Amino acid sequence: MKTATLAAIAAAALLAGATGEAAAVVRVRSFLEPGVVRLGEPARYRGEILFTRGELSRPQWIRPDSTGAFAWGPMITSLSRGVGARGVDTLRLLTTVQAFELGSVAVPGVAFVDAATAVPSPQRLPGATLRVVSILTPADSNAQLRPVRGPIAAPWWERVPWLFVVLGLIAVAVVIALVRRMRRKEQRPALAPVAPRVVHDPAALARARLAKLRARHLPEDGAFGEHALELTAILRRYLEAAVTAGPQGDTTSELSERLQGTALRTTDVAEIAELLQRWDRVKFARVVPTVQEAHRHERDVEAFIERHSGPVAKKEAA
Repeated sequence: MKTATLAAIAAAALLAGATGEAAAVVRVRSFLEPGVVRLGEPARYRGEILFTRGELSRPQWIRPDSTGAFAWGPMITSLSRGVGARGVDTLRLLTTVQAFELGSVAVPGVAFVDAATAVPSPQRLPGATLRVVSILTPADSNAQLRPVRGPIAAPWWERVPWLFVVLGLIAVAVVIALVRRMRRKEQRPALAPVAPRVVHDPAALARARLAKLRARHLPEDGAFGEHALELTAILRRYLEAAVTAGPQGDTTSELSERLQGTALRTTDVAEIAELLQRWDRVKFARVVPTVQEAHRHERDVEAFIERHSGPVAKKEAA
């Protein structure tokens, strides 16, 4: 059903009384359709203002209040120009209205003002009547309404945001991999540079050790045991490197037996055995030599090295 309400404003304020020119607003009208709606159902509301061009500079609609029994929708406006310099222009309004009272409801007209005036004076479109009926039909008057119930929840696997779960697991895996890689780099020992093999002359090495021993002046400090231990080590290392080339750690007797099968003479082997046995007694504090005897032992080692450094084949030091 369509209800159209048309009202005209027959007289309006005249310009400068004596001029007798036409009124600013020619007429206003409003349309409401459909005329019968159900409770809360929106009805289309259209309004028009016809005014002489130049008399209304900036006509504007005033949005009605949506509180109470009415709810208004968004307002869509348009303006169409008339013909001629003093033609009649038309300002249109299109919106919706919802009524929440049953029966015949008077819908007030939408107000408008001329925003160009110093003190705008609101004017209204003509009102309209809207008939609001119940949602239930007469056949449903005895219907028993069920109570309001909440919606059934979706299963848990549909509520889980799987995309974010997968992205989170990937991020955790990447972090764990980076941490493990950093720990491996920290725990990995740095490879020491490989030093080239240096072949030493056993005789030169023995002389250097003997010079360092003399510079310590152990006999003058009374450290005869340490002095004898150093002399034993110097002579043993020289023999193991230049003569026997055997394993280290032999006792004095074992070393003497291995020297028997070398290029050394029997007297040299006996001299070596005597020196080693004498130093063993000093090391175990069975004999306390004098400072002069300790220095003579140094000279004996040096003399032995000088005698045998030439004919004995030079081998790599241990």
